[in-house]
Amino acid sequence: MGKVLLDIMKDDRFVCQLKYGGGRKQNIDGKIIKVYDVEKLKEFVEECRPSLIGSDYRICFSDNAVLS
Repeated sequence: MGKVLLDIMKDDRFVCQLKYGGGRKQNIDGKIIKVYDVEKLKEFVEECRPSLIGSDYRICFSDNAVLS
């Protein structure tokens, strides 16, 4: 389980896409999944994009890479 892609949206518009490697593995019903802490996700996004601090934005998990 490598990095996941996060799409950052503000006012229903795409702002950027970030690669995030955090999270912890957890076994749920025999399946290994990755669990993410919302506060750590927000800290990561605001560290990468300081202009988003204090603003209302959404973090969406993505399957599609905008840039390679």
